[in-house]
Amino acid sequence: MNLNTHYIEYEGMNAPNCNTYELITFKEFSFSEILELPYMTCNSGQILKTSAKVDILDKKLIKTPVAQSIEGQMLTGLKIGINGEINTKITYTSDSNNQSIHVLNYKTSFYISTTIPSYIKSVESIRSNVYVENISIETYSENAICENLVLLLVLE
Repeated sequence: MNLNTHYIEYEGMNAPNCNTYELITFKEFSFSEILELPYMTCNSGQILKTSAKVDILDKKLIKTPVAQSIEGQMLTGLKIGINGEINTKITYTSDSNNQSIHVLNYKTSFYISTTIPSYIKSVESIRSNVYVENISIETYSENAICENLVLLLVLE
């Protein structure tokens, strides 16, 4: 899905289609980062386009206590841990007179875990996807960009 807001084009946002499989659980999480521009490029001018793609690298089942958490959540004795990587690409103009166009490619690792039902016996029986729900990006300083991502983990 492409979205053009305030002259910045956003790519990579998508919504889950959970009709095919039985939904086990989901969890929304967000990341906020300050991305430093490479020393050799000029200061940032206008941000033109950003895209994000999420890859799941590894997932594993983790045994936990069976109990009720302080917040009232029932702990089933099992959770899934997911390691992944967010690949971000930001296209921006320089703040110089010629306003040359630059591209910043950036990778961020993440780890997320969530409680799952106790009847799950193997990580292979879980279909997992991470979707980019929202991307927000703005110039933080002359040589840094602030990026905020909202991701949705869906387990089926």
